[in-house]
Amino acid sequence: MPSVEDRELWIRAPDLAVRLATILAVYRCSPTVDVEDWEWAVEVVKHSTQQLRRGIDKHMIGELEQADLAERIRDYVRERKGQFVPIGEISKHFERKVDDVRKLNEVIWHVESTGDIVVVPKDVVQSSKLEWRGRPTTYFTWNEAKRRKPQ
Repeated sequence: MPSVEDRELWIRAPDLAVRLATILAVYRCSPTVDVEDWEWAVEVVKHSTQQLRRGIDKHMIGELEQADLAERIRDYVRERKGQFVPIGEISKHFERKVDDVRKLNEVIWHVESTGDIVVVPKDVVQSSKLEWRGRPTTYFTWNEAKRRKPQ
């Protein structure tokens, strides 16, 4: 495993797979665990652990307040699906809703690192704008490929 966090998440996966395969064999009234039972259990545990990792990535940002802020940022960019949202617009919208404005950028970049929003390449931004004003900035857009549904 590439990191300690990943090892901690996956450490119980073999035990869970054995338990699930055994339960499936019992429900099938089989005295033995077959290969099909094991393969099914392994796939279920893989999917479950990946979902757990996704949830941890989404919500584990230090404090619960920051997790709420991350969800609001996701919603803000999701509502502007198909548009390029500058980082300054996001910061301005949320600066009065947080206690520590310095943490706002950390949360924005955390949401970007989870893949919910993506940075729009500068050449795409330049080709879509008729008039270029001010200093270059970072633009985000909702990641359609992530196929995340609003909750």
